[in-house]
Amino acid sequence: MTGIEEYILEHTTIIVDEQISLGNLNFRLLSNTLEFKGKEFFSKEIRTPYTNSSYKNHFELWCISFNNTTINKKYIINNIDSSYRSNSFAAGYYATDHFGHPVYLITNSSKFFVFGEHLEKVVWCYFVKYFLLLFTINHNSLFLKAAAFNINNKGTLLFGRGNAGKTTFLGTFCQNGASFITNSHAIVKDFNIVGMSTCLRIRPKNIWWKKEINANFKPNLNPGEVIADPNQMFLNHDTKPVKLKNILIIDFLKPKYHYVKKICPQDAYNYIEQFGLGINVYRLEEDLLDYYKGNYKEFVTKYQNMKYLLKIIIQDSNCYYIRSDILDDYNRNQIFKLLS
Repeated sequence: MTGIEEYILEHTTIIVDEQISLGNLNFRLLSNTLEFKGKEFFSKEIRTPYTNSSYKNHFELWCISFNNTTINKKYIINNIDSSYRSNSFAAGYYATDHFGHPVYLITNSSKFFVFGEHLEKVVWCYFVKYFLLLFTINHNSLFLKAAAFNINNKGTLLFGRGNAGKTTFLGTFCQNGASFITNSHAIVKDFNIVGMSTCLRIRPKNIWWKKEINANFKPNLNPGEVIADPNQMFLNHDTKPVKLKNILIIDFLKPKYHYVKKICPQDAYNYIEQFGLGINVYRLEEDLLDYYKGNYKEFVTKYQNMKYLLKIIIQDSNCYYIRSDILDDYNRNQIFKLLS
């Protein structure tokens, strides 16, 4: 037990203590808040109460509210990390386009301690991404921002810019014969997709989910959005790795429109490096450089390996650019045949 752990346990009571499994990655989530919203971003099927006999956790994340504690805030502030992310947290900037109250970060090896309020924001918008980045660079695999499904043992990755229609595409196919793999994040290792049951972000304007009567919708971090457990929404799920076969770049244009084009690997790579490679999408370059204590050579070696792994999976896949209204049965069936 580290000094900061001992200090926390002396001054507050841990109420939430769960193990969360994200594909091959496991992390322990702790909080002193009774109804801690941070755990709601993960399906109940991948959350279990933590015990000392649990299988190995790669990281621990302690989310500690100052409320109802005797923790000395000044003591915490005086001991925060000197990293880029710690400084941005303290200024109320979390990651990408997420802002909020000041958060104070203390790191001890693979254990991360954050202090502040509404800490569910940093769980989802930062730490999930950071853990996936660290895990994959240390296991010669690739962390991607991508949705994925399986048709006839052929895995398909979906990429696209914000509001391109990835979740609608994924949800509609998983309601019509495909098996769910993942919604937001994917690990690819040895040409296999490893998915994870993080919740889906759904905007009310989308209509594909309205047939679902078992989904337990909850408010999302962003106003006007809800999140839902994929294991409640879809009948079929793939918890084991699925061989990657297809890569799609999704870019919805308008209703009734249908356009599908096979594209060359280089075009797919140039797009996905920016819109799919986790380190770029979530702006984690500063974090990786800090992880290597400013050693530029370690940084460029790992980044070069990410690009190499991305290039080889693209070269071995069928790559398509799709602008299609897949709520139209004919359009969806045509694409289903193509991918299967």
